[in-house]
Amino acid sequence: MTLAAEAQLPDRVLRWREVTERLDEDTRVYRSIFVLPDGGEFETMTATYRRRRG
Repeated sequence: MTLAAEAQLPDRVLRWREVTERLDEDTRVYRSIFVLPDGGEFETMTATYRRRRG
């Protein structure tokens, strides 16, 4: 699942994506990625969520 967003700042537009991947039934990976002015990307955060079985 991907969310693409942008915010208008006084001097520029800030763009980013939030991506959640389902690796298996119990594991999700979340990534927050900012789009740089030159079109490149900078990943600011990665979080792995695992379901606790018990």
